[in-house]
Amino acid sequence: MNINNVLRDYDQWIKSNYNMKNMKIFEEHVYFHSVFATTTFLVKNMDLSEEDIFIAQTIAIVHHCAVFKKINFSLAYGNHAKEGSLLLQQSLLKLLLPETRRLDYIITQSVF
Repeated sequence: MNINNVLRDYDQWIKSNYNMKNMKIFEEHVYFHSVFATTTFLVKNMDLSEEDIFIAQTIAIVHHCAVFKKINFSLAYGNHAKEGSLLLQQSLLKLLLPETRRLDYIITQSVF
């Protein structure tokens, strides 16, 4: 489990599925990177296991995954947490973490 691979694959997923020229998409992309950086700073200064750090960082990366779809279709954000959790369960976690399904429940429940 390598967080840099998750970050790279999530970036690629966004760029493959959404128009980065859309300012709202771009802003959300910048936002998720800042949440990731802040989370990484915080958890690295806590007494956590490497796996717990990985889980926290992964949640920081994917916590707003449904927002991109809502922006893309000019929809209100509504319950994007629930929709994000469903998106993660259906396909996104398998793309980002192909080597394990062990953490799926923890990550999807944290996003929801």
